[in-house]
Amino acid sequence: MRFGFEHLKLVLEPGGATALAAAMFRRFPTGSSGVLAILSGGNVDAEVFERSIGHPDLPWRSA
Repeated sequence: MRFGFEHLKLVLEPGGATALAAAMFRRFPTGSSGVLAILSGGNVDAEVFERSIGHPDLPWRSA
């Protein structure tokens, strides 16, 4: 979730982040000619997301 937010500028829910993790750590069948990862998000509570990634400065937080 944190990698997706910081590097891809996406808010991913935990289930959506698992596809990204699998692709990043090459957890797919050997000999595959390609990989498709569906990164879903938006179905996560803002406070839970903030605690999960430990990011103190999120854009939806007012100063």
